[in-house]
Amino acid sequence: MVDAVGHPACGLQFDLYHLQKAAARWPSEAVRCAIRTYAPRAAHVQIAGPEGRHEPDAAAAAAMLALLEEGGYRGHVGCEYNPAGGTSRGLAWAAAYGIEAPREEPA
Repeated sequence: MVDAVGHPACGLQFDLYHLQKAAARWPSEAVRCAIRTYAPRAAHVQIAGPEGRHEPDAAAAAAMLALLEEGGYRGHVGCEYNPAGGTSRGLAWAAAYGIEAPREEPA
């Protein structure tokens, strides 16, 4: 459909969380193939760990982000998940990308 519309403002909402769920987790050749195929058409990407909708596994996130970049995706990646153990702990995987988690105030 994105190709049929053919407008630069039209792109794919690429939901890697649900793709992983449908493919029975990462790593999966189906997920890798989908990323390679659709990354050039993506306008928005969102990720989460497929088990429990928590933060993504650091190794899986690194592999998916590398495939997106190889495929030409240059946009932002949204993280839609419930962090296990609080926000700071739930963002620890993203430190490799220069994202620092906020310090949590004691209750």
